[in-house]
Amino acid sequence: MCDDEENALRQVRSVINKLSVVDEAEYYSDMDAFMERINTGIYYDIVMMDIDWNSGRTGIDCASQLYRLAPETKLIFFTGYSQRYIEAVFMKRTNIEGYLAKPVKQQALERLILKAVSDVRTSGEASMTIKQKGGTVTLPLAHIRYIESRGHNVIIHTIRENIEVYKAFSEIIKEMPPNYCICHRSYMVNFDFVRRIERGEVLLEGINDVIPVSKIRKKAFEQAYFDYVGDTLK
Repeated sequence: MCDDEENALRQVRSVINKLSVVDEAEYYSDMDAFMERINTGIYYDIVMMDIDWNSGRTGIDCASQLYRLAPETKLIFFTGYSQRYIEAVFMKRTNIEGYLAKPVKQQALERLILKAVSDVRTSGEASMTIKQKGGTVTLPLAHIRYIESRGHNVIIHTIRENIEVYKAFSEIIKEMPPNYCICHRSYMVNFDFVRRIERGEVLLEGINDVIPVSKIRKKAFEQAYFDYVGDTLK
């Protein structure tokens, strides 16, 4: 739970303490402290976020950044100004589970938390299984930022680690869903992590790596990205 109002934090803590389906909970009254925690690689199944902050940013901005780092995290928004933000909530890409107006009614909060927990438990997250020397590894596709061909091997760059795979790049790219696109003969990028495309390069959320875009693929890659972003906002 992330809210700069202590009363709101106390209310949510009181509700969560009564729910046996919640194994662990953390509470933040500072948005920057919460994002610092996320940037260390700690992710949550469910995040409850107040929209209205005194820091000049909104919870919607924070949630959009969170989606880039952990797209599978379920998000519940709180706000005392529901009409002001109702359109903005759905304009940015977030994995929104629900939206509650303050003052929050306890029964509505309980129902929404239980629904979010149920959705987390039943969601079938798409993944890929990779063979390595020590056995096999299963990776959620949503965790992969980009894939790199390096010599005879492939490096899969995820939100938590980089994994070397002894498999042909041409074989791996056949297994990837439409939100992955080749931008260079040695690189395939996950559109969900793209922060900016400029001057023949792709900049990704959460890392400083710069991914090259070849001239021959530039037009098709940019068009595929714009088409994907447009579809996700519909």
